[in-house]
Amino acid sequence: MTKKVKKFGAGGSATEKDKNLDLANAAYLRSEELRKKIKETQERIPIGGKGSESYPTTRKTRKAESSAFDALQNIREEEAEMMEKREQNARKKASGMKTGGMAKGGKWIQSAIKKPGALRKSLGVKTGEKIPAGKLAKAAKAPGKMGQRARLAQTLKKMK
Repeated sequence: MTKKVKKFGAGGSATEKDKNLDLANAAYLRSEELRKKIKETQERIPIGGKGSESYPTTRKTRKAESSAFDALQNIREEEAEMMEKREQNARKKASGMKTGGMAKGGKWIQSAIKKPGALRKSLGVKTGEKIPAGKLAKAAKAPGKMGQRARLAQTLKKMK
């Protein structure tokens, strides 16, 4: 279905409305031509995949088909990697291991202890003596820095 394009000759003057109608008709015809070209190229691209000889192809369609095939391969590889990671995490969870890992750098304890001896001083325990477990547990329930330091001390105690 095509619309008739009004052409203006030298014989008469056209109004602004007629000129706009002419431009719209020309744009419509161009879009129809593009649709036809797209349909023709889609008909020439083989459905069976890369390298199918049943349809005639041009150099452009072969190149487009090849790049589309490569992009699809990349997507499939990424999906396979993601599935593998999900399976690994599921296996870790099933075995009771935590997912995640160590913080960047690997020396998180050194960066966590900013002021060595601060917990001992705030609890009133003399240098060289062990902090009693009861005092440490009570301090771990406290809010703020003292509670944080006590909880870290409990964690580090488990690592021995």
